[in-house]
Amino acid sequence: MNIAFMNDFGVADDVLRQEELVRTVAWMDISKQLRTRFLRTFAGWPEGDRAARWQPMIAALRAVAGEAERLGVQLVMENHNHRGFVQTAADVLAILEAVGSPALGLLLDTGNYLDGLVSIERTARLAWHVHAKFTKVLPDGRDARVDHDTAIALLRGAGYKGCVSVEYEGDEPGMTAVPRALAYLRGLVR
Repeated sequence: MNIAFMNDFGVADDVLRQEELVRTVAWMDISKQLRTRFLRTFAGWPEGDRAARWQPMIAALRAVAGEAERLGVQLVMENHNHRGFVQTAADVLAILEAVGSPALGLLLDTGNYLDGLVSIERTARLAWHVHAKFTKVLPDGRDARVDHDTAIALLRGAGYKGCVSVEYEGDEPGMTAVPRALAYLRGLVR
């Protein structure tokens, strides 16, 4: 089980960033009580100048990763670009190296990298959990935007053996789109 917690270490205000840190640690306690495998975290979305927000974001992630180590919780940072800190593989690699914690891994979302498969290939080996993103599900279950055939092949090639969950963010009602996406994805991962 993965808790999809929402936080933001990109806020400019030090007090608000500290509040985000405290909230994240509180959710670690919940994650531990529920015995979930992972707690999702975000690097965040920089307010103002990205470079100015980078080091405070790293410091916040280091702090929560240290608490995660102490509590025995595994954090997975999602590559959730949307003008955030984590837009490409280079961002993931820089953050994980700077934080340097065995309690922080990658939640790889197949639809969130700006450069798609290029970054998936570079970070597949780091994935602890995967979201297969679907936004426009075709009649055969494929996504119109994400090449899941290649994404799953890259993950397999990197030795990924974890879970792959469906994340659907499309206009078609989920009750009709998700079953097609799930059937297609099941065919890929078998």
